[in-house]
Amino acid sequence: MAINPYLYGGQLGVGQALAELQCPDLAIISRDNAVLLEPGRTEANHKRAHTLIELGRLAEAILDMRKVAAATPKASMPRFMAGGLLVRQGRFNEALTEIDRGLQRNPENAEAHGVRAATLTGMASAARASAAELLAAQQANQPNQP
Repeated sequence: MAINPYLYGGQLGVGQALAELQCPDLAIISRDNAVLLEPGRTEANHKRAHTLIELGRLAEAILDMRKVAAATPKASMPRFMAGGLLVRQGRFNEALTEIDRGLQRNPENAEAHGVRAATLTGMASAARASAAELLAAQQANQPNQP
């Protein structure tokens, strides 16, 4: 069964209109439909990711941006965007990998360098917090000394 080629564009258009009307829960339905109609086209995944971010569904948005990155290996922005979302989730090692991949393609992107710096700062903070928790646990397990 052949799919009408206008359905994809129509779903994207409806999704865009709903997003502009600030109705992300309805926009996501049209964008989901567009992805189902044309799974190989990255525009739908990219727009869907933006709507998912608006809905606070970061893990799904990361998956969409990774799909876009895989389908457009020369593009850096999907990597930067996935990295930024991973930072927001505290997944610093994964974020650093995505950002570094993007910087290989676009090493002069100042914003990406800023996100990379924030990622490294987050990693350092997380490491300090883990060390403090470990120390507190060790101290709690030691018998009281007179």
